[in-house]
Amino acid sequence: MGLILFIVFGVVVFFLIRYIKRNSAPNQRDKTAWDKTESEALRNLKQRLDTGDITQEEYDQKVKEIERDA
Repeated sequence: MGLILFIVFGVVVFFLIRYIKRNSAPNQRDKTAWDKTESEALRNLKQRLDTGDITQEEYDQKVKEIERDA
């Protein structure tokens, strides 16, 4: 009897995890979901960082702002 309950519990947990993963909110940090203007803004920021127009700290701050507004 104990083994059957253990198996049933395992199956319930499996389907519960599967249900939660399917119905949870999409990951906001998933960059593939960003629209074209956000991707372009990040490209421009990266270019400005590479040319020295902005510091790494400014870059990180701007990226956080873009991610927050997404």
